[in-house]
Amino acid sequence: MAACSATAVTGLGEPHLDAGRVEEGQDACAARPLVEFRNIMTPALAEAMSATDEVTCAAVHSSAAVLGTRHGSVLQVDMTGAGVKRVSTNNARVHAVSLDASGSFCACGLGDGRVAVLPLPGRAEGETWIFEHWQQPVLAVAICPEYASAGADSRAVCAGGEEGRLVLHRRSRLGAYTIIHEGEGFVTRICWRSPFVAWANDKGIKIYNVATRERVAFIARPPGSLGTSVTCRCSLAWAAEDWLLI
Repeated sequence: MAACSATAVTGLGEPHLDAGRVEEGQDACAARPLVEFRNIMTPALAEAMSATDEVTCAAVHSSAAVLGTRHGSVLQVDMTGAGVKRVSTNNARVHAVSLDASGSFCACGLGDGRVAVLPLPGRAEGETWIFEHWQQPVLAVAICPEYASAGADSRAVCAGGEEGRLVLHRRSRLGAYTIIHEGEGFVTRICWRSPFVAWANDKGIKIYNVATRERVAFIARPPGSLGTSVTCRCSLAWAAEDWLLI
């Protein structure tokens, strides 16, 4: 067998590279798993949720995971699943959650058209920022990766949903916002790695440079794709500043 390399990533958001040669005669596939899964659905998490509730979305940092639920709860869970903290409770379904790079703040897209930015217990302090995005449910959010730095340009969140608009909201007394794009169906995913924001809608994937305020890339939805952008939602993740995984 020819020499090859392998990349391993944990299932809890702490990617690491583990490349090496596989010698002649060894089974490369059996050498090490490509993905490690860890179940955090523990009794502690089950007790924090009602019997009729369910997890609708999740965001993961190396220190903790944040879960949103159908009944409007936002839960912070440690890597073992034993430590569970209720961060917030709303009356609206939580459709999306996003963590900043430090794992200190969480943005939540709600079914009533609002977005909430919450400081996570034990990691950050401050007031919750809640603002109206639009009248329809917010299906996707991405908090600025540098949100915890408290810089004027970093206190920002991108949001989109059933109204079909990608909007950049900035925290200010006047509630400033910029409509980056609209008119191509539901916005179902957003992923931010400065300076680029990527988002998915019915037409495909687009990328926007926040620093230069320019759209820099478009990846069309493959012809003959089954379902819609809502029923068959893609996933987005930045592996590097210039490397988007779809």
